[in-house]
Amino acid sequence: MDNQNNPMRSGSSTPPPATPPVSMPQQTPPERPVMSPTTPPVPMQPLPTAFQQPPKKKRTGLIVGIVLGSIAVIGIITAVLLYFLWWQNPQKVVTDALVGAVTAQKSITSSTMTVKSDDFDIAVSMKGSADSPKSSFDTKVKVSSKHFGDFGEFELQLAGVMDEKGTIYLKADGLQKIMDKAVELAVEFTTSSYDSATPSPSEIAEVERQVRQMFEPIVKKIDGQWLKIAIDDFSETKEAKCMADALVEIQNDDSYMQEVGSIYRAHPFIVTKDTKVESRNGATGYEIDLLGGRDKAKDFANAMKDSKITKKLNECVEDTTSSDSEYDADVDNSEVDDALRDTQVRIWVSPFTHTLKEIEVTSKSNGVEAKGSYTFEIGKSNAIDIPSDARSAKEVFEEIQRDIEKVTGGGYTPLSTNTSTYDGGSI
Repeated sequence: MDNQNNPMRSGSSTPPPATPPVSMPQQTPPERPVMSPTTPPVPMQPLPTAFQQPPKKKRTGLIVGIVLGSIAVIGIITAVLLYFLWWQNPQKVVTDALVGAVTAQKSITSSTMTVKSDDFDIAVSMKGSADSPKSSFDTKVKVSSKHFGDFGEFELQLAGVMDEKGTIYLKADGLQKIMDKAVELAVEFTTSSYDSATPSPSEIAEVERQVRQMFEPIVKKIDGQWLKIAIDDFSETKEAKCMADALVEIQNDDSYMQEVGSIYRAHPFIVTKDTKVESRNGATGYEIDLLGGRDKAKDFANAMKDSKITKKLNECVEDTTSSDSEYDADVDNSEVDDALRDTQVRIWVSPFTHTLKEIEVTSKSNGVEAKGSYTFEIGKSNAIDIPSDARSAKEVFEEIQRDIEKVTGGGYTPLSTNTSTYDGGSI
């Protein structure tokens, strides 16, 4: 092959023709978005990788929550069961209420009582207040006899206060009106016994004078007058003086009644019946089984023998044989049992505080119908004022005795000396 035809071999310095450059399109960089002042920046999302693991769940907190929730549910169920099976147990409610009433330092009581029979009607209303060791009461009594017409109707008001020393203050209002009716009744009976059909005015006046002579000294000194009965005034014997001092100590020392309450809790002889009683003013009602607690009453009485209050009172009694004997619940009490069967006792107690609210007693036996209602405000008390103008009852009674002796000449004078015409007896 001719070397001239091969340019690589010819050593020619002429380069081969250049390949024209390829024209590439020019890329324009992407424009960045223009951020306006009101446009929030877009957060950059992390790119998922093949090695990224999901976070593990913390099971410890879940288990603790389940346990605590279970404990709370169990606690609620237990509280509900205790409330209905123990706290609201009828016997416990009644026992708490009675013990609370006995040991309360303060209380307000309102009561009404009616007794109806073929011979008479009695209506009693009372309001009382206690602020230990002081207490007070106001009572109104109305009696209506069905055999004496207007003569057999009278009203009497009684008020009483006891201070911390055991001194009792009493006042009676209405005695003057009672005496006036008594005089009319005495004149009616006395003059009706005369042989003459119509007593003369002088005979009527004489009977009235004699009756008033007997009663006026008493009425004038007592009616509307506060009388002070000091605990020592009638403690003439050593035993009576000791007993009076013991009662004052018991009155001022709460531990005595607290112990009685504890003994009763151990031997509650007032038991409830399984009967439905309607509620009153938000209080739950219960009926008392008056014959159901006899055995527990025996246990209570025997336990009381060793109580502080019994020992304190026995210090004043030389012969304690009767107090040491056990309570006998097996004696024949058929008549008492019959009366109890005819008596219904219902009480109402606050279901939350177990505070006694009301007691109602009804009885109907041997033609006599009785009903009593008593309401209580435990923990409250009205103001108790000690009378400042009271007179000594002992001195007043001594004055009355002297006045009667003056009128009767030292002895009893019959209303009429005309024994041949008066057969009604002496008044």
